[in-house]
Amino acid sequence: MKNILNEISKKLYNGTIILLSNVYGRTKLLEESKLNIISEFFSEDEYDYILTSLKEAKYDVFCYFNENDFIKDYLNDKIQFKEFLVFNLARNGYGISKKSLIPTFCDLNKIKYTGSNGYACSLARNKYHVNALLKCLGLNTLSSYLYNNGWLNNDAPKENKTKFIVKPLFESASQGITKNSIYTPSLCGSLQEFVKNTFIRLNKSPLIVQQFIEGYEAKTTIIDLNTPYALPTIGVQISGRRNLKDLIISEELAFNYEHDNYILASELGNTIADKIAQNALKIYNAIGMQNYGRIDCRIDAQTKEIYFMDFSTMPYFVSGGEMLFAFKTMGMTIHNLLNAIINSALMSKYKVTLGNT
Repeated sequence: MKNILNEISKKLYNGTIILLSNVYGRTKLLEESKLNIISEFFSEDEYDYILTSLKEAKYDVFCYFNENDFIKDYLNDKIQFKEFLVFNLARNGYGISKKSLIPTFCDLNKIKYTGSNGYACSLARNKYHVNALLKCLGLNTLSSYLYNNGWLNNDAPKENKTKFIVKPLFESASQGITKNSIYTPSLCGSLQEFVKNTFIRLNKSPLIVQQFIEGYEAKTTIIDLNTPYALPTIGVQISGRRNLKDLIISEELAFNYEHDNYILASELGNTIADKIAQNALKIYNAIGMQNYGRIDCRIDAQTKEIYFMDFSTMPYFVSGGEMLFAFKTMGMTIHNLLNAIINSALMSKYKVTLGNT
């Protein structure tokens, strides 16, 4: 894999890159979210880092901060580049399909873009549906329940000694998750009341209620080099702890990158890390992700059982992101990473012969 990755980590595309990203202070909200959507936007520093890195990698870059501006300019023939690729980082709005707008528009108009198609973007955001898919694959799944002002099919979790985590059904960047999102029977009273109160606190956003796993957290990034490959699985460290026990990445920790990365195999060994990577590849293919994506899991500290829980079609790769950390462990830079994403999209999605673009 590394030999192939080394080859496509070079600049091989000579067209214009249209960088479409949502940036705090520059992007107008498409729809007022029930949650703090700003936690998903890039800061000015993060945006500058991506833009500067693309330019340092010798790409011609044109920028949009709003999905509608790009769509209007394209429909009004204001985009005159002979050859271009949309580097899609757009995530504005609210709901299951908010990350599907640009992929769907691009597919409709035969525009090349990075990332997954609209269906995969929507499916990956619905944690309950993907959890059901994992059951079909025979993978370890978390006991999961869907709450939206009532339980789906009246299927409610039983009141017992089990810990649960209660979080928004379809949001990312840990939106709506706090250190108080974990239900502990001995401390929190009724689970039913805990869930109802969370539903109200999150402005009636649909919730997924899942069995909580105390232990380690890990993230595996997949990149498609005509065949999907798993990058080294990365562990999450919070406050110096690798065995997180009951610690989680809250919205505040995610927004401020107040957690660290390490190579999971250095803590739990190659056997577990390899098993996570193999199953992450199965999940990537089952969801239908394209180009690149990330699969997250928790590992039970006692049994070392693996439970997959979150699925990202647009993982962060700025400083502190697991994808960039994995690249750096292989002696590569942000420029190699950007080249790899662009070349992977062209090669795996559009069958472009690189070097002849």
